[in-house]
Amino acid sequence: MREDLEFHGVSLPSEYPPPGMDVATELKKIRENNVRNSEVVLKLADPAAFDKPSQFGDDIFNVYEQLLIAALDLGKFDLADRCMDILDDRFPDSMRVQKLKGMRLEAVCQFDDAIAHYNSMLEIDPTNATCRKRLVVIKRCIGDTAGAKKELCEHVQNFQADHEAWHELADLYIDDGEYAKALFCLEELIVSHPHNHLYYVKYAETRYSLGGLENIELARKYFAMAIKLSDFKNCRAIVGMVMAAHYLAINPKSSSKQKKDNVKYAVWAYEKLEEKYLKCKDKNPRLPPGIQGLGALVESLNISL
Repeated sequence: MREDLEFHGVSLPSEYPPPGMDVATELKKIRENNVRNSEVVLKLADPAAFDKPSQFGDDIFNVYEQLLIAALDLGKFDLADRCMDILDDRFPDSMRVQKLKGMRLEAVCQFDDAIAHYNSMLEIDPTNATCRKRLVVIKRCIGDTAGAKKELCEHVQNFQADHEAWHELADLYIDDGEYAKALFCLEELIVSHPHNHLYYVKYAETRYSLGGLENIELARKYFAMAIKLSDFKNCRAIVGMVMAAHYLAINPKSSSKQKKDNVKYAVWAYEKLEEKYLKCKDKNPRLPPGIQGLGALVESLNISL
C-alpha cells in the first residue's frame, strides 16, 4: 500500500524521488530559492550523493553542504559527519567549512564551544558576516539579548546596508523596551527602503509605544504614509491611524483645530476599515457580523459617526 509523507504542506509519496526525476536540478532549485526543506533534501540527496556523485557534476560539494545542513536539522549526526569529512578533506582551510563545524556544535547544544569557534574565525576575518550572525542566533537562543545586540551593533558598523540586521536589532530593542534605539534602526531601514510601507508601520507603532503628544502625532503621520504607500491595503496601518487620531482627538493638550482634524482622520480610517470588511463579507458570507473587536474600537473613540 502506498504511504504518503507530509513535508511542509507538500505530500510526497514514499518512493520519492520518482524514477526519472532530475535530482540534481531539484536540489539546485531548493538552493537557489533559499528553501530550508530538510526532509526533501534528505530524500533527494541521500544516498545519491554518495552512490552516484558524478550525476551532480561540479555541484557535488554544494550538495554535500546542503545535505549536511539538512542532516543537522533532522538530528542525523552520523550523516552530517560523513559530509563534513568529505568537505574538510577537499577544503581544509575553507572558512565556509569552518562555519559548518560551528553549526555542528550548535546542533548538539555545545553553545560555549560554538561561540569560541566563531570568535576564533572572527579573529582571522573580522568582516565575516556569517559568523557574526551565527553568534547572534546562539545568544538569542540562550537568552543573552545584551550579547546579541552587541554582536549586531558590531555587524551593522561593517555592513550598514544589511537591512535584515537592522530589522533584527530593532526587534531586540523593542523587546527590551528601548524604543528610542529601535527608532534609530527603523530610520535606517526607511532611508534605505523609502517605499516599504511595512517599515513605516513599525516605526509608527514604536513611536506610539513611546507615548506623548508629539510622538503620537508623528506616529499618526507615519501610519498615514504607510496607508498611502500600500495603496490603502495595510489594515494594520489603518487601525493604527484610528488609535493615534483618537488619542490626539481627546487629548486635553491638543488645540481645538487638532481635535477637529483628528476626529476627521479617525472617522475616515474607520470607514476604510468598514469598507474592507464589507468587501470581505461579500466574498465570504459566513464571516461574523462585524470584524471582531472593531465595534469596541469604534465605541472607544467616543466619536459620533
